[in-house]
Amino acid sequence: MNETISLLDVVALENNIPEQGLLRGQVGTVVEELASETFLIEFSDDQGKTGCASDYCGKNK
Repeated sequence: MNETISLLDVVALENNIPEQGLLRGQVGTVVEELASETFLIEFSDDQGKTGCASDYCGKNK
């Protein structure tokens, strides 16, 4: 398994983020690296409509 997060990677949430309406298991696409280990991830619905863009701080191993 590749644990390095890169631009355009598809990622899944490991935890709920209720304040943004995101649930564990939802998938999103990394669209920008904002800083070291901080990424902008875009989440879409089943029709491909963007529902949320969220920053994420995590380990970029």
